[in-house]
Amino acid sequence: MPSRLTSFAPLVEVTSAVMNGIQDAAFTQRGSGTSNSMANTIDTPSTLIKMREVAFALDGPSLTPPAFGGLIDQSIDWRDRHIFFQIDYDPSLDIRWGEADDAKQPLESNTGSWYTRTGGVVYNISSGNKVGIYVDTTNGYLWIRKATGYIRGLIRCSIQLKERS
Repeated sequence: MPSRLTSFAPLVEVTSAVMNGIQDAAFTQRGSGTSNSMANTIDTPSTLIKMREVAFALDGPSLTPPAFGGLIDQSIDWRDRHIFFQIDYDPSLDIRWGEADDAKQPLESNTGSWYTRTGGVVYNISSGNKVGIYVDTTNGYLWIRKATGYIRGLIRCSIQLKERS
């Protein structure tokens, strides 16, 4: 049984308390502590405040910005967000989902997080700088850099934190 406060039947009226609770859970909220120095504007949601989780897999090289071949997402502006990633890399096994070696252990498996600031910096996430994440400074698009091999991953982000946006 799923963890629910209320299970709704079709066409049942939903209370404002439930709807407001869903919004509170969906939007990142500024911590209410008096010592929190973050901008208050994070508590002003708009239609532009979007979180995202993307899955991706790449086989070809994707090199130095802006000539990347590894555009991962262009649906939101990834600048001024905290991102969380799980990225697997292997130089020879085709570990992309649905491919021949997708059940094998990749050479590298990287998990972490990073604040994207205003973009423009390749955040290297693997040994020897084989794999990097990049957010474009002009449009906020999300890119992956890698010279060779195969990669698969998930990246998710917070809303824009309103510190640099």
